Amino acid sequence: SQPPPPMWMRALLGFAGLSLLVGFFLPWVRIPAVEGSTEVHFDSGLDLAFSATGIEGTPAIVVLVVPILGALLSAIAFMGLRYAAQTAIGVAVGILGYALYVLGSMFVQNTSYGLWVVSGGTFVTLLLGVATWMLARRNNDAPALAKDAEPAKK
Repeated sequence: SQPPPPMWMRALLGFAGLSLLVGFFLPWVRIPAVEGSTEVHFDSGLDLAFSATGIEGTPAIVVLVVPILGALLSAIAFMGLRYAAQTAIGVAVGILGYALYVLGSMFVQNTSYGLWVVSGGTFVTLLLGVATWMLARRNNDAPALAKDAEPAKK
């Protein structure tokens, strides 16, 4: 069976979970001022969770998952359960996946095909750059590998 994480890691994971819980009640998004007013308003995660509009096509109540997962991670970490690492990874992947979905939805709804072409081209450029770099490293390492493969001369 898997041993529980060391005490210092349990503390770090627990405080990371608490940051999700505390951050839920802090301002998340800036709401533009209504016409004729200079007042800027910020909504917290709690405000978004109970708003009627929802968040980019998803029900607003989904936002309540953030503090629940934060509290769950903190409890598991502080109690020293052995699955704290897997829980932390699951929490992070879930929240990052949802954040990427919201960002992608906002990007598609608020931009046009010109920016999509630029973004796609940038992504392809990154992939080609990494592939070219890896091929160059592989070609530079090939003579050294061939030299190592030769039998030793007596």
